[in-house]
Amino acid sequence: MENELSIENSNCDEIKRKLIKQIKNLDCEELLLFEKNEIPLFNTKYFRAPVGDHAISPDSKNGQINALPKTFPLFPSHFIIKKVGDIIDLYRKTKKHMYVYFLYEGINTDIKVNINIAFVFTNDNYKGDDSTIKDNEVLYILEKNSLVIKDKTQHSRFETAVENFKDFFNKSCPDNKFTKYLMFTMELVDKNFKSFDDDTEILVGAMPYAYNIERPNLILKINENRVDITVYEKVEDHNYFFNMGHLYP
Repeated sequence: MENELSIENSNCDEIKRKLIKQIKNLDCEELLLFEKNEIPLFNTKYFRAPVGDHAISPDSKNGQINALPKTFPLFPSHFIIKKVGDIIDLYRKTKKHMYVYFLYEGINTDIKVNINIAFVFTNDNYKGDDSTIKDNEVLYILEKNSLVIKDKTQHSRFETAVENFKDFFNKSCPDNKFTKYLMFTMELVDKNFKSFDDDTEILVGAMPYAYNIERPNLILKINENRVDITVYEKVEDHNYFFNMGHLYP
């Protein structure tokens, strides 16, 4: 009987933890709807709704990636980056932020091939809508599964691709929420990850934004042995999953 009570208490504590976490992740509009009992809290939508640069559960990860084909069918399911740790190690202590932008470039008939990502390492706390690369910022674009540094002659390519992605999104996904970039603080990158997999996989997910509205998200898949903090979410096949940063806008 005591063992049964212990299990029940443990389950209750876990449910409380998940509920508190979900409430913290609701935006103002959603909180008002919840207060009026117009939306249930503990359902699929909010179970996969955490935002920001932290570990998420396998259930949350699966909810996002399973929603992608229906919500954003023209998006690739993932990106592979070789030796991304070599690049990140250069800026762990020298830059404050890592921005990951969505790009749309090329005229490939397979639209999924035209959607790409770029990394910008900067000390700027908030870039907002400004897609220009400043003198103290460093730009990398993913090419053939490797991050390739770009000099000033390639900055206009990046800026055009960012705007092209916005145009593509507004035409192909007008009923959903646009994501221009994700921002991860380098302090947290340095704290969370002691190293990265040689072939790092970044999953593309559909993140709930509001009722029946989703937005593109990026999720880092990383081996548990490369994580340098205690993670309270479950491990899946020796991997943890982290949202790649705070989504903008």
